[in-house]
Amino acid sequence: MSANKMFRRISQLVVLVGLFSTVTAVSADDVLGYLTDKDGRYTGPTVEDNVAAMDTDKNGFADVWLCRCI
Repeated sequence: MSANKMFRRISQLVVLVGLFSTVTAVSADDVLGYLTDKDGRYTGPTVEDNVAAMDTDKNGFADVWLCRCI
């Protein structure tokens, strides 16, 4: 691989990582604003709420299964 192609690949990678970081930071701010009230206190679901939502068959156990994808 020539030096010019290698430089182009590295440049593309740097730009891609920069764009991904920017999108992630913007999304995190949006979510944080959604889950906090005007005083900055967390108003999102509690751990108990999340575990209760995982109990899909209402037997008192959080139903978690792993999918082995090929």
